[in-house]
Amino acid sequence: AVQPRMLGLGSLTVELKEGWDGFAKDIGPPHEQVPALYVANVPWPDRGQNFADAVTLEPFEALPPEGVVIAASASSSGGEEFRHVLRRPVTLSDGHFLADSYEGQPAPHVSTQIISGRLGEQSLSIHVYFGRNDPTDEMRAEANHVLATLEITAASERR
Repeated sequence: AVQPRMLGLGSLTVELKEGWDGFAKDIGPPHEQVPALYVANVPWPDRGQNFADAVTLEPFEALPPEGVVIAASASSSGGEEFRHVLRRPVTLSDGHFLADSYEGQPAPHVSTQIISGRLGEQSLSIHVYFGRNDPTDEMRAEANHVLATLEITAASERR
């Protein structure tokens, strides 16, 4: 199993618990860094973010019932959906749950918890994907454990 470790890019970091893996990438437009972290309790390849591409959806279609994937990004800008103020630790209860048959559902068996708001000076967008429409309490606790380690560093604190 992969040992616990920190994963980060720019202002955004998360602690990966044992057995979890992930990657970080900049998803921002030119001249603006938008760090994004992707962490999962199953192998999760970087296939892009465009859900209109079949290759992006393949990992979701193969997401097992116990699978949990967290995608988080931080930006210094944000629209109306980022007026909500988040506090640490971020938890699933900070967002809203979409069980099945929702617009943008990446696979029929995948449910999503969407969390967005301001954390410090940054806009934070999080999608937690579960490999079933009815995630268990254990899956939710596992996701909350990872979300609790999510940190955004203020611009004045960055090196």
